[in-house]
Amino acid sequence: TGAKQADLGIRLSGSTLTLTPDQSLLRAPDTTYPVVIDPTWDAWKQAWTIAYKHNAFPSSPNTNYWNGGTLSKDARVGCAKDAANGNAVICAKTFFQVGMTDYWDKQIIESTLRIKQKSAGSWSCKSGDIQVWDTGTISKSTTWNNQPNWVRMVDATGQSYGGRNCPGDGDLIELNVKSAVATAAQKHWGNWTFGLKAAKDTVDVSW
Repeated sequence: TGAKQADLGIRLSGSTLTLTPDQSLLRAPDTTYPVVIDPTWDAWKQAWTIAYKHNAFPSSPNTNYWNGGTLSKDARVGCAKDAANGNAVICAKTFFQVGMTDYWDKQIIESTLRIKQKSAGSWSCKSGDIQVWDTGTISKSTTWNNQPNWVRMVDATGQSYGGRNCPGDGDLIELNVKSAVATAAQKHWGNWTFGLKAAKDTVDVSW
């Protein structure tokens, strides 16, 4: 983009990280403000998939929905009834894989997974807990009937947005994934695969 860049001075004291910007860059007449200092690092997904079953479509539990597949490009968790197909029950769990090499040997002070929840099935706007888990690896062979191992629950939240009696059209839910990211950093994982699922597969309340 042609943007100017300069190294930052870095000092770590306990859990406090102090960044000192390059003064010559800040004072340079050709520097255009605002200046971005140490942008937030985002772990972009390398791949994702949905484990999905729909009682009206017998092939769905054995179908792979890699990067969304034939479904919409939205992640989904929980179970609900499909009124358009005779109230058949649908259930879903979603998996993501993100790169971790940038974290190797770093001290992880905080790591938060933020997901925009666009809709919730519960009329009360109190959907069941959403959980994030360490899981085994995903592939184009991942299906509802062939899920990776659910290794360890990392965090859960009861936050709910986008339901029929909820304020607004959706908002961010937050999950604390520091422990998982710290492990990936210490053990030099090439990537971290995590799964999102409902705590209970109660129809609608969990969706």
